[in-house]
Amino acid sequence: MRDNQPVTQNEFVIGEHQYLISRTDLKGRITYANPAFVEVSGYTRDELLGAPHNIVRHPDMPSEAFGDLWETIQRGDTWTGLVKNRRKNGDYYWVLATVTPTLENGAVVGYTSVRVRPAPGATAQAEDIYARFRNGQAGNLRIRGGQVERGGIAALARKVRLDTLRARLTGIIVLGAILLAVVGGLGLWGVSSSNQKLLQVYQNGMVPVSTLGVIGQKLDRDVLLVAEAVGNPNLDAMKRAGDEIAGSLDEINRQWAEYMKSVDPATQAQAERFNVIRQRFTTDGLQQTVEMLKAGSAEGAQQTYLEKVKPAYGPMRDELNVLTRLELTQATDLYQQSQKEHTLVRGATVVAVLGGIVVLFVLGSILRRAINHPLRVALSMSKQIAAGDLTGKAESTGRDEIGQLLFGLTVMKNSLLSIVSDVREGIESINVASREIAAGNTDLSARTEQQAASLEQTASSMEQLTATVKQNADNARQASAMAVNASEIAARGGQVVGNVVDTMDGISTSSHKIVDIISVIEGIAFQTNILALNAAVEAARAGEQGRGFAVVAGEVRTLAQRSAAAAKEIKVLIEDSVGRVENGSALVAQAGQTMDEIVQAVKRVTDIMGEISAASAEQSSGIEQVNRAVTQMDEVTQQNAALVEEAAAAAGSLEDQAHRLRDAVSVFRVGDSLKVAGAPGATVKRTASAVRQSGGVAPAVSTASTASAASAATGKATASAAGAAPARASAGGGATRTVTRRPQSPAPAAVSPQEDAQVLQLAARRGKAPAAGSTGTTSMANSSDSGDWEEF
Repeated sequence: MRDNQPVTQNEFVIGEHQYLISRTDLKGRITYANPAFVEVSGYTRDELLGAPHNIVRHPDMPSEAFGDLWETIQRGDTWTGLVKNRRKNGDYYWVLATVTPTLENGAVVGYTSVRVRPAPGATAQAEDIYARFRNGQAGNLRIRGGQVERGGIAALARKVRLDTLRARLTGIIVLGAILLAVVGGLGLWGVSSSNQKLLQVYQNGMVPVSTLGVIGQKLDRDVLLVAEAVGNPNLDAMKRAGDEIAGSLDEINRQWAEYMKSVDPATQAQAERFNVIRQRFTTDGLQQTVEMLKAGSAEGAQQTYLEKVKPAYGPMRDELNVLTRLELTQATDLYQQSQKEHTLVRGATVVAVLGGIVVLFVLGSILRRAINHPLRVALSMSKQIAAGDLTGKAESTGRDEIGQLLFGLTVMKNSLLSIVSDVREGIESINVASREIAAGNTDLSARTEQQAASLEQTASSMEQLTATVKQNADNARQASAMAVNASEIAARGGQVVGNVVDTMDGISTSSHKIVDIISVIEGIAFQTNILALNAAVEAARAGEQGRGFAVVAGEVRTLAQRSAAAAKEIKVLIEDSVGRVENGSALVAQAGQTMDEIVQAVKRVTDIMGEISAASAEQSSGIEQVNRAVTQMDEVTQQNAALVEEAAAAAGSLEDQAHRLRDAVSVFRVGDSLKVAGAPGATVKRTASAVRQSGGVAPAVSTASTASAASAATGKATASAAGAAPARASAGGGATRTVTRRPQSPAPAAVSPQEDAQVLQLAARRGKAPAAGSTGTTSMANSSDSGDWEEF
């Protein structure tokens, strides 16, 4: 790291409206330095150009600051921070520097730096922090983007800040998607839970009750067959009854075995008690009766029926009824539990939906306020600029896209302010030059009037033609510049439309995903409907005991159908939204194509204006040849007459241009600080006095004046006059101090510190060096070949 020595403890304070601007190449060599930077650094312009930018580095600056600077601009971002620089004599000065890459055709070709005076009190804190870095006592402090920040949790919190509109909109969309996912998840979970409860009701309620009903029907049928056989002692009928009862007993045993496989612990005791009574009833009663019926013993069968079957049937049937009621009670409990869970899920879904609506509404309101207020400020400022009022101020503290818009408007306003200031100074210079030329031309005209009489008419015509062609050429150049600017604006508009197309495509993709989720919910509702139908069928088979379950199954089926209908309606709405989004994407794509056509049309206009400018130059060249031909007619007379006519044309043209420029810029309000110093009339008076003292020979018409007048006749008067104009003084002065301040020259305009920083950033982005007095920064470039930041 370069160590510039010696240093002193004398601080040089730069002016409040003094801007230090410099540019470097990729190797960190200075390629441009504005007069303010040259003055403050203490070096000459020749010493700075081509030298590494670290020629002004102060030893008190820590290496971490320049390492962060290089890392930031390598990413293509802008670096802004406090920097302590060294003057040639060893004094130091503090600046708030903004460094940004300079782009040409999308490639980084160098770096631009703009520096302004920092806020009061900021340098003392920076001095202390930078000393801690140099001494290795920084702790968890880090320099990021030129700002000193703390690490740890605070650094993590800074990373998730939503500083841009894009990030905020993305956050709202993500939050909405999360809320939809939560609501959808709750719905899916509720449907799945209802399915499971219905399955439990069916398996643990409907099936056991149905099985017990079949067993009861079989037993009732067997008892009825015994009674009929005993009452009608026909041998064949008795045998058939015996066979039928035997088959029925086997079916009862099978049904009971199936029932016992899924018996619930709550009904286990009653089931075993019923089974004991049932086995005693079948073994001691029905089976003995069947054997006697098969043997043809009607009396024995009747005695067994009366003594064992009929007395035992009533208690057995009562136990079976008790067991059936237990199964029904258990099924009812399962249904009530299912209803409670359904109510809970429905309440949670409603809360989630309402909470999501409230959150999205609050976030939308906050975002709307964050957009509307800056937009109103930007609109007001743009109206002021359109009306020619350049005194307005708009502070842009936001880091989002609207903040950048306000920054751009501020930069544009300050750029116009600088242009108007330059034009006003140019007008005064033109007035001075035109008056001096007029004074010299008056004396020369008196001496050459008789000799130029024969050529007066021809010269007058040529002068008028020259002025017309020059004005056409100037207009063509201005129109060409405006066409190029319009082409750039149209190209940027095309890029913005492309970004909108990408955003619309993202919204369309999200809508398709929502359609898929709705389809899943619709399928689950369909399955629930099928299960409800199955439950209704089983309830019908259960007879009177299953009627309650049939009602429940019907209600579940109705809910499933309503869920399916709602899902279809949501799906239709989403599909309609997708169609609208796709139509919007198509319209935006058409707008992008139209922007491309506009860009091509503007380019064609630019080419045409270039051809017009070239044609005007050719006409000007042709007129010069005609002038030379007229000059050959009479060398002596023509020289004197040409000098008079050219001087008169130059003076008249300069004065006309001065009046036109003054009228053009008179619509702008620039404040009292933009006053052009000097008394132009003094120069004219001195010139006239010198003419009289010289006995009619105007000493003011020197070689420089002649050259200026001749160049005016060939369409270059404006450039010549501008070249003769005195260089602008820097916006603010400076002084060494122990600490002292030197008086400052008048500022170009009343500009706030925030606007100063914005202007310097714009100048850096454009890669242009503003005139002295506009916003400033230091271009700190680094060698892209070596890959370090030592050149800074």
